[in-house]
Amino acid sequence: MMKTYLPAAAVLTLALCACAPAPDEAAIPAPAADVMATDPAAPPAMPADSVVTRFRAHGNEPFWSVEVDGTTLRYSRMGEEENVALQAERSAYARGVEFSGEADGQPFTLDIRGEDCANTMSDETHEFTATFEYRGETLTGCADRAE
Repeated sequence: MMKTYLPAAAVLTLALCACAPAPDEAAIPAPAADVMATDPAAPPAMPADSVVTRFRAHGNEPFWSVEVDGTTLRYSRMGEEENVALQAERSAYARGVEFSGEADGQPFTLDIRGEDCANTMSDETHEFTATFEYRGETLTGCADRAE
């Protein structure tokens, strides 16, 4: 007689567990919507799926910068008078974007990675890290969205 009640009790127990959520699981709030930054100097918040097409990458010792507008890069370096215009192909990947091409028969690459970057000279924090390989030299620094 005990054998007939045991399966029925197990089914009833499972049915009760499936219908009533555990107290901790019942009130999990939905994620809050993004709110505007409280710092008026902060760049405007962008949706997670938006594509950034303009950047400013820069580094210290040697001082260099690359302005990115779409697939056009403008490289400048302290002590050099001219800015170099480079046409690149854009390749996005999970944690960043890479711009690559060839200028005067030599390859170049600008890699912008979605990791915080600290400027060692100004103690400023930037949204991205940057690595620029050009003319056989690798330059490292930080990057930000450009307006």
